[in-house]
Amino acid sequence: MSSLGGLFWTYIYPIIASFLYRLIDLLPSDSPTSRWKSVRKNPTFSYPQSKKQQEHILFYCPSLGEYESIAPIISLLKANVAPPFIEVTFFSPSGYSPLHGDIRHQADHISYCPADTNSLVSTFFDNRKVNHVVISSLALWPTMLEYLYKQNIGYSFVAGSIKKGLLKDIFLSSMSKFINRAKHVIAIDKTDLERLKNNTKSHNITHQGDPRVDGVIAQISKAKEDEIADQYFVNHSFENKKIIFASTHLEDEDIIIPILKDLIEEGYRIIIAPHRSERSDEISKRLASKGISSTFHSSYKNEQQVLVIDKIGILKHLYQSCDLAYVGGGFKTGLHNIAEPLFSNCYTIVGPNISNSYIAKRLENSETVDIIHSTEGLREKITSYVPSDNSIKDIVQRVLSNHLGSADRIYKVLFENK
Repeated sequence: MSSLGGLFWTYIYPIIASFLYRLIDLLPSDSPTSRWKSVRKNPTFSYPQSKKQQEHILFYCPSLGEYESIAPIISLLKANVAPPFIEVTFFSPSGYSPLHGDIRHQADHISYCPADTNSLVSTFFDNRKVNHVVISSLALWPTMLEYLYKQNIGYSFVAGSIKKGLLKDIFLSSMSKFINRAKHVIAIDKTDLERLKNNTKSHNITHQGDPRVDGVIAQISKAKEDEIADQYFVNHSFENKKIIFASTHLEDEDIIIPILKDLIEEGYRIIIAPHRSERSDEISKRLASKGISSTFHSSYKNEQQVLVIDKIGILKHLYQSCDLAYVGGGFKTGLHNIAEPLFSNCYTIVGPNISNSYIAKRLENSETVDIIHSTEGLREKITSYVPSDNSIKDIVQRVLSNHLGSADRIYKVLFENK
């Protein structure tokens, strides 16, 4: 399988990928893939201006979630006496848009990465003198990985977590040559390590924990309560009745919205923060159709019933003001980041699809995280919630204690043990 898979990904896949990305240009502007057009249509990919003698480290992140895993490693690298030129490149606007031009990420340059075609990958890397590529999670882009190998540019995978399933095992096996070529493959835990070894027969794999835990702790320690959220809650300080529905998709809102009116009547104050902030107007209209008034964060009016977040990058601040959090994605393709609400001491509710979230899988049987499958299940979890005498943050830290310090361990593997 692995040899046949290698032939497919090396010779046939690039032809298919090139055709598909050209097809994106022909689709209507309101199609689901239209937000990727900027990647396809930007032939320069925002070239960085690095010093000629400076080492260039490229961190590759498909989207914002993968960036959060490697951000603490970037911080450690940037703290060097003579740091390299650090570039972070995103495929998805969900990562590029909130971080572009924002110095908090500590990178020297933020860019869009190329779509995985021969011409675009070549255009991107031919205009850079990249010394090493660090790929967050196990993002396997065959054309890019083949190019890096042929150009003798080393690459490593960091924070790899493997979903269970026969199809995933077959895919990993077919990609084994790209995994075996990596300088380092750093999995999150022993289970991920064993599955990678079993499917790829690779021996360059270690497990060092989830660096996102270190990153979240660092970010939460700096987070302050959001001023607008504070104003929204100030006259409604009912104990344990401040809820945020965060990173929601349409599928989550189908579960949430039917019970909002009842929750409001029972004294709950509610924030909704969609995964894509441009959907805020759509949510406001949907609430209005149910007789629920709302106000946007950007044009706040205190007398409205629900606060809808229409900006990005403030979730960690919003969690500071809340008692309960529902985190979306669990009724769609996969759960979004739950570390931030948990380390902000929020009891957290999620949908059933948690296979992509190591933290959710570890905490699902604790008193910090609950999984729901329906609107009635959500109502029951919210209304029956009674805080424990134990701090949620303390419980989470105990369960995830083996992940503390993982960023430092990964940094040493990547950059000190050359």
